[in-house]
Amino acid sequence: MKVRDLIEKLEEYDGELEVVIASQPSYPMEYGIAGVVSEKEMQSRDDEESDKEDNQSSDKVYLVEGNQHGYSKKDIWNSI
Repeated sequence: MKVRDLIEKLEEYDGELEVVIASQPSYPMEYGIAGVVSEKEMQSRDDEESDKEDNQSSDKVYLVEGNQHGYSKKDIWNSI
């Protein structure tokens, strides 16, 4: 999924709703989202720390798993 696809899907919902991650369809759990970071941002931080000159960019953005909220529903995977 591309960032634009995710934004498009999320625009269908009320902006005040909480976003959680559902994982493990066989034993469904829910997690909050701790943050969002791209590989380019991580590379920039690494470059600042090590004073590297080569700045490689990538094409990934990570939704970082936060706290576990508890059990989820198996039906989630049938709804996408």
